[in-house]
Amino acid sequence: MPALALIFLLLITYLAYRSIFNNGFVSYDDYLCIVDNPIVKDGFTKEAVTAALISQHAANWHPLSWFSHMLDVELFGFSAGGHHGVSLLFHIANVYFLYVLLVQLTARKWESLIVTALFAVHPLNVEAVAWATQRKTVLSTLFWLLCLISYVRYTRDSKRENLLLALLFEILALLSKPQAVIIPLTMLILDFWPLERFKTRGWLKIFLEKIPFLGFSILGGLSAIWSQGSYGAVVSTQIIPFSVRIPNAIDSVFFYIGKVLYPVNLSCFYPYMGDSKAAIATVEGIVILITTLITIQLKDRLPYLLMGLLWFISTLLPVIGIIHVGYAAAADRYMYVPIVGIFILLVRGISEAGKRLSTFNIFSKYALLPVILALFVMTQLQVGFWKDSVSLYTHAANAVKFNYVAYSNLGQIYLKEGHLEPALMNFTEAYKIMPESPEINYNMFITLKRLGRYTEAEKYYVSSAPVWYSGDLRVFYKQFGRLMLKNRKYKEAFNCFLKTLQIDRNDVEGFKLIATALENMGRYDDAIAALKKAAMLNPDDKEINVRLEALDQKKGK
Repeated sequence: MPALALIFLLLITYLAYRSIFNNGFVSYDDYLCIVDNPIVKDGFTKEAVTAALISQHAANWHPLSWFSHMLDVELFGFSAGGHHGVSLLFHIANVYFLYVLLVQLTARKWESLIVTALFAVHPLNVEAVAWATQRKTVLSTLFWLLCLISYVRYTRDSKRENLLLALLFEILALLSKPQAVIIPLTMLILDFWPLERFKTRGWLKIFLEKIPFLGFSILGGLSAIWSQGSYGAVVSTQIIPFSVRIPNAIDSVFFYIGKVLYPVNLSCFYPYMGDSKAAIATVEGIVILITTLITIQLKDRLPYLLMGLLWFISTLLPVIGIIHVGYAAAADRYMYVPIVGIFILLVRGISEAGKRLSTFNIFSKYALLPVILALFVMTQLQVGFWKDSVSLYTHAANAVKFNYVAYSNLGQIYLKEGHLEPALMNFTEAYKIMPESPEINYNMFITLKRLGRYTEAEKYYVSSAPVWYSGDLRVFYKQFGRLMLKNRKYKEAFNCFLKTLQIDRNDVEGFKLIATALENMGRYDDAIAALKKAAMLNPDDKEINVRLEALDQKKGK
C-alpha cells in the first residue's frame, strides 16, 4: 500500500504539472529576481555568493533560495523549462514528505493519502510551483516538512540528534523564506494533536524545548522586516491604516477558505482597493471567534477540528497583511502551507462521520476522489495560464474585477513590443481603476507621447511626477518643458527651463532648451544670449555654434 500510494501521488502531481516545462519566465518579478538579478545571473561566483549572504535584493533576504537559482543558471542557463522543472521537483518532494509526515503522525494511510493528493493537485498551489520567482516557497516548505518529520521522530525516541536535526531544518527553511518563522507554533499544534504530548508531558518542558526554535524564528522575522523595510517594500500605515488592514486580514480568512473550496478565478494579483470592510469584517470576526470557541469545546472529542483550524490560521498569520508588503489584498502562494490544515480538518471530519454512520462509511472513504480528479483538471488549466506574461495577465484581468495591475502589466508588454494602441487600451483600463497611480499616469504619458498625441499626454504628466522626479527636479522640469514645446506652448516651456536653470546655473542642456523656447517665441537676442552662455560652459559643443549661426541669419532676415 505505501509504495502504491506514493506512486499514485507522484504520478498525479507530475501529470497535473507536466506542461510546466513549456512555460517561460514572466515579467511579474522573474526578470527582477532571476534573469536580471546580479546575484543570480552569473551562477556561482565568489561575488554572487557573498551578495546572496549580505544583500536584500528585491526586498528579500533568503540566501538559500538565491543559491538554488544560481544552481539552475549553472545547469540550464536561462532556459525557463529547466528552472520550472526544478520547482516542480521540489513540489513533488513536498508531496512525498507531507505524506510521510501525516502517516507518522496518524498511522492512517488512506486519510494521509487523500490529504496529500488534495495538496498535490489543488490549483491554489499552482502559483507557488509555476511561478519561478516563488522557488522560495516550495524550498522553504521542503525544509519545514523535514523539520517536523525530525521533530516527530524526536517525540517518539527522545534522541537529541533528531531535535538538533529539526533545528537545522528550521534554519534552512528560514534561509529560504521568512514565512517559516511560524515553525515553533506548528510544533506546538502537533504537540496538542495528534501527538497529544500535553497529556503525557508537562507544559513547561514542551515550551522549553522550543526556545532554540523560537530564537531562530525571531532572528528570521527581524531579517524579513529589515530586508523589506530597507528596500521600501513595507507599506506605511499612512497609506494603508490599521483600520483598513485589520478588517482586510479578517476578510482574507474567508477569502482563502472560499478559494480552497471553490478554486475558480484565481489570479496572480488580487487588487487591494483600500476600501474599509469594517462592517462585514465584524460579522466575520464573530464567526471566527464562535467557531474557535466551539472547536475548543470539542477539543477532547474532535481534536482534529481545533488542530486544523489552528494550523490554517497560524501559518497564515505572517502573510495576512497586518504588516503589509506590497499592495495585494491576498495571494494564492500564501496558502501553500496553510491549506494543509483545512485538508486535515476536512478529510478527518468526513472519515469520522462515515464511521459514525455505517451506511455512509464506504461513501465517505471515496467521497473526495472525484474532487481530486476535478482539481487535477483545474490545475492543468491553471498551469497553462503561467505560460507567458500575456496569458498570465489576460487571465488575471478576466478573473478579477478592477485588476489594475494586470491591465498595467499587459500595457507595459505591448508598449515594449511597440504595439502602442493595445498598450494604450490596457493603460486606459488601469487608469480608470487607479487614476492616482504615478506609474499608470507615466505609462499613459509615454504611450500618448509616442503616438504623437501630445496635448492628451500633457494631462498625465504632472500626476506621474514621482516617476520622473526621482529626487532631481531638473529632470521633471526638463521633461515637462519638452512636452510644452511639442504642444507649442512656448511660454510654459520657457518657464519650465527657467526653473531648471534656477536649480543649476551650469546646466548646458538647460540653456540650450531655453534657447529653443525663446527662439520659438521670436526672442532671438535672448536665445542667442542663452546659447552663448551654453558655449561658455561647453566650448566643444559644435551644435551650439551651428545654432548660433542659424539664429544670426534668422535675426538678419
